[in-house]
Amino acid sequence: MGPGSARQREADAHRRATSAQQTVRTERARPVSATPGRPPKHVSLPPKYRDPRSGATWSGRGRAPGWIAGTKLERILIQG
Repeated sequence: MGPGSARQREADAHRRATSAQQTVRTERARPVSATPGRPPKHVSLPPKYRDPRSGATWSGRGRAPGWIAGTKLERILIQG
């Protein structure tokens, strides 16, 4: 193997590394919703319940906030 072979291998390695870096940048830049067949990871839902004292709202999903404790959900349901 001559000196030309080493330079060629180095150039090939550089080209592969640059290609891999470009792929990573492209993948990061792609929006989440661009994944075919899947909904976006985070969907904001409209509030379903409102605290009459503070005006805080809750969508009804996830862990219930502290202000809901001991309250009947029908009383704080947002009509609409």
